Amino acid sequence: MPLHLRRLLTVFTLGQLGSWTGTGAIAWIAVRHLDATGTELGLLLGLGTFLGILLANLATPRTAGAHPATVLGGSALVAALAAASLAVAGWLAAVTLVHLGVTLCLQTAAGMLQAARIAPAMRQVAGEHLDEALGRQEAIAWTATIIGPALGGLLTDALGVEVTLLTVAVLTLGSAVAARGVAGMAWDPPAPRERPRADAGYRTIAGSPLLRRLLGNALLFTAGSMASTPLVDLLLLRTLELSALEFGLSQGLPCLGGILAGMVVHRLMGRFGRRPVLLASGVARTLWIAPLALVPTGLAGLAVVVGLQLGLLLAAGFFNPAFSRVRMDAAPGDLLAPVIVAWATLNRAVSAAAMALGGVLGSLVGIRPALVVVGLVTMASALFLVALPHPPSTDPEPEDAPAA
Repeated sequence: MPLHLRRLLTVFTLGQLGSWTGTGAIAWIAVRHLDATGTELGLLLGLGTFLGILLANLATPRTAGAHPATVLGGSALVAALAAASLAVAGWLAAVTLVHLGVTLCLQTAAGMLQAARIAPAMRQVAGEHLDEALGRQEAIAWTATIIGPALGGLLTDALGVEVTLLTVAVLTLGSAVAARGVAGMAWDPPAPRERPRADAGYRTIAGSPLLRRLLGNALLFTAGSMASTPLVDLLLLRTLELSALEFGLSQGLPCLGGILAGMVVHRLMGRFGRRPVLLASGVARTLWIAPLALVPTGLAGLAVVVGLQLGLLLAAGFFNPAFSRVRMDAAPGDLLAPVIVAWATLNRAVSAAAMALGGVLGSLVGIRPALVVVGLVTMASALFLVALPHPPSTDPEPEDAPAA
């Protein structure tokens, strides 16, 4: 694997660990330190995230001419300083809701900018190793999902949330330092007149039949899966009455499916081709939510939930790298970053709305019937993959079967 590609994966790893370690820290401070009401917390999280998304959309075209190392390092540095400032303010008992909101805004924008710029950089330096790199990226993401929240919770319980935030700052600063390692990679910036407009990503998606179908699939799947989040939490905590340990296991163990898939998906794409892997896993990932409505009580219920969630994340772990590669190939090289930012913006908007609607639906019809409904919505997302247009890039030819 090329040196610059390994360094980009290091940037991604440290950034993911920092982000996941700080999961919930802002809400924790708002509730435990500032006694924020439910309305204040909702406004804080919603407005901070919205402003971060807006900032990322505005910054993307303005940073199009900058070297990827500059954007990756600069955005990570901003996120690190924001986390560190919050830790210091906590120790000085000077935290305010405005400070929390600004920190969330900056961290959200930094995360979106990093995701948008690391993908084109990986495509440029990976060569024939791109599928393998995308698989590793998927495995890294799921590993950080397991380790980060556990580390953050342990640090917060043992040493205080300020130490957690300081750890986030150190990890994110490490990502910024690692970004300096890719400063020497070759890069051909677009001419000033060719740099994308703020709406370039949305226009590119709208003009591509393949990207439109992939987006429809992604948004409908996101709607169903995110609507199931509050329902599954209620099922586990209220209906199954899981302990804190059991609840943690139900959240963490299924992530092993994503890690496993990320480690082997490039071999499957090499053997069968990206398109078959995309289609098969895109259908398979939709089949696991509706059966949650039939989960029994007791430890058997916990085992069934873990098994179903494991299947979902295993299929998602196969789908995501194949999807990322197809999206990379479908987007023009200088417009990949705006496409990713536009994609993330729409995805986050749908996620927020779906979680709220899922909770309302559960209150109206009950948890189990609501799970059936959102499961059917998730299954419907596979319809967008029917007759999916071929990507413009060359798909790897499946390996020949051994002679009999």
